[in-house]
Amino acid sequence: MILAVFALGALGGFSAAHLHSPFGQSASDPAEAPVALEQTRPAPNPIALDEGPRTVPGSSRLALHRGQNVSLEGVPLRGQPDAPITIVQFSDFQCPFCVRSNDILVRALEDYGEFVQVGFRHYPLEMHQDAPLAHRAAIAAGLQGRFWEMHDRIFENPRRLDRATLIAHAEAIGIDAPRFVLDLDRPDLELVLQRDREEGERLGVSITPTFFINGKILVGAAPYANFRTLIERELAALRDPHDDDSARRARRLAASRIRAMRTAAAIESIGEEEQ
Repeated sequence: MILAVFALGALGGFSAAHLHSPFGQSASDPAEAPVALEQTRPAPNPIALDEGPRTVPGSSRLALHRGQNVSLEGVPLRGQPDAPITIVQFSDFQCPFCVRSNDILVRALEDYGEFVQVGFRHYPLEMHQDAPLAHRAAIAAGLQGRFWEMHDRIFENPRRLDRATLIAHAEAIGIDAPRFVLDLDRPDLELVLQRDREEGERLGVSITPTFFINGKILVGAAPYANFRTLIERELAALRDPHDDDSARRARRLAASRIRAMRTAAAIESIGEEEQ
């Protein structure tokens, strides 16, 4: 399911810093349970391993291509659980280019539906002093099954990452606010940030946002067209080269669904103009 690493240069801009972990491993209260994000789906094996074929629902067999082994352990995922394309983002809530890229990922999920899922890795840069608390807030909300709701609220208000605003977000999304406040200061939340930082460093991440599309790297605030090109290449390239009939059927299925989505969008746009 993975292609060779693909890197984009000369992007419009991105946030960067000399990265090393600013967090030490804090000992949590022995009575506390370890952090377990309720909204994540278990993924004991990292993607891109030799784990056999995967399938697009209703299509023919797909073969995995080799690339970066991007772990999904403990990663919040949004989209179809069995989607053939996984986009893992390393992101910083205070990074303006991450805010811009979040809108692009939402659009990709809307356009490609069952073919794409998106995962989030916490990667606050040292230059962004307010970011760690925002990331802790998202993790704390995740303990109540509301990671993505908090994620969206933070990105909608990226200039306000103070504690009072984050608590207000918790109240707005309907979680237990007193529990959220207590969880926000749990020492073991740092372990989640440390885990993601170590994974990013292992993969060579040095700036935000950085994306891995089925293990293929895409760096910086790339335009939507770049994501669309890579997604469609993945849909075309993941077919089993030893099964020509299967490949043709899968390609026709993917192409027909993409055309149908575009046609529906065009019709909707015409209707809006006529109104």
